[in-house]
Amino acid sequence: MKKKDMILGTRFVRHNPALRKSERERMLVLGAAVMALSLIGIMVFVLNYRSTAAANVTPANSATDNVGGPVLGTVMLLVPETAVSRGTKLSDISLKAVYWPRNQVPAGAIRDAADVKSLYAKRSLPAGLPLTRDNLTTQAPINGLAPAKGFRAVT
Repeated sequence: MKKKDMILGTRFVRHNPALRKSERERMLVLGAAVMALSLIGIMVFVLNYRSTAAANVTPANSATDNVGGPVLGTVMLLVPETAVSRGTKLSDISLKAVYWPRNQVPAGAIRDAADVKSLYAKRSLPAGLPLTRDNLTTQAPINGLAPAKGFRAVT
């Protein structure tokens, strides 16, 4: 190296073209690597932000859950809040509306509370499962088959 280049602290040699070319190639490779890593980082950030933004979109006609967020792909069904014994009139129990996955709705599921006011439980119903028409009847239980509360069946 020349004395002038050593004083200035530069490593590039002006008079040797072979050394200058190798340094330039090294700098180009380093620059390309930095650019590639930067692009990968930007893509990861954009894809992550994009999925978060898509999850926060609220369509105008979507159902909403109890918290107020959108529940897509669900339907509202009625479920008893507590277990229901056989023969109980459904107007006497408390029902709540829950959002159920559309592809898992049981056949004959009831979606409107007005449909169950005059119906009775055909069999015991667990709490939290949707009401279906198969488990309900319009006939009141016969006292001979289902004794009233506080009584026992005697043969």
